[in-house]
Amino acid sequence: MAEYNISRRKFLRMTGAFSGAAALTGGVYAYHIEPSMTVVRHHILQTPKWPAHYAPMNITIASDFHAGCPSVDLARLKAEVVTINAQGGDAVCLLGDFMNSVHSNNYYNGGTCMPDEIAGVMSDITAPTFAVLGNHDWKEGRGGALTGALNDKGIIVLENTSAQFEHEGQGLWLNGLADETTRLPDYQKSLSDVFNDDPLICLAHDPTSFWRIDDRALVTLSGHTHGGQVAVLGTPLWRPSDYRAPSAYNRGYVHEAGKDLFVTSGIGTSKIPLRFGVRPEIVNLTIEHALNAPRFI
Repeated sequence: MAEYNISRRKFLRMTGAFSGAAALTGGVYAYHIEPSMTVVRHHILQTPKWPAHYAPMNITIASDFHAGCPSVDLARLKAEVVTINAQGGDAVCLLGDFMNSVHSNNYYNGGTCMPDEIAGVMSDITAPTFAVLGNHDWKEGRGGALTGALNDKGIIVLENTSAQFEHEGQGLWLNGLADETTRLPDYQKSLSDVFNDDPLICLAHDPTSFWRIDDRALVTLSGHTHGGQVAVLGTPLWRPSDYRAPSAYNRGYVHEAGKDLFVTSGIGTSKIPLRFGVRPEIVNLTIEHALNAPRFI
């Protein structure tokens, strides 16, 4: 049998070359491939806060488009709207950061799209649509223009306000808070529009706002975190967005102090134009009645 002897120097060179190739391949994947691989996820929230006589409701959730970042141009934004419509949701909830802000700590993460451009694309959503704005929408100084443009296209933008919605003859409320870091969220003010005990679903861009919300809300829907944007074996390596919430609020479902929170990892990128181990997502959330404790599937 032939013997192969590899010197230490050659072994180190081979190891370095392999590591370099692996890093290059991972970088290409994280920049060019995964940020464009939107997955549609389906979840069910069973909760006693949803009345037994109400039919189940399907909500399509999308967040953090960051339109203008390297992976999300207007053509990609239109493709995501096609995917949203394909879900056939009873309502659509858009959780902020429509715009990609171009500021000093948004490293190498592209430009931005204008409010009228974004609203024009979003106007193609066919289901009743409710939205809150995020920190990047306001950092660009165009939050007011974006609110007006979306409202003009029939998308109801909520900021410390609530709106009624009817689902198969039964009423509920969609409640939205102002962004946590760039505005002044006021949960109690947002309830001033609510005049009955119909179920209430809260939209809050930043999951830190979950602390402000009482158990009147059936569930709080949030984005902002991007699920960490870069993760290994499900563990985020950093926070692409600033927030004070614990790591448990990074992504997915949280049940805490009799309240329920769902955080989506969103679609675009922030600070660096990479996603690895955290694919962009659109979420279908079905809400239905449960007799006892909440259950998330």
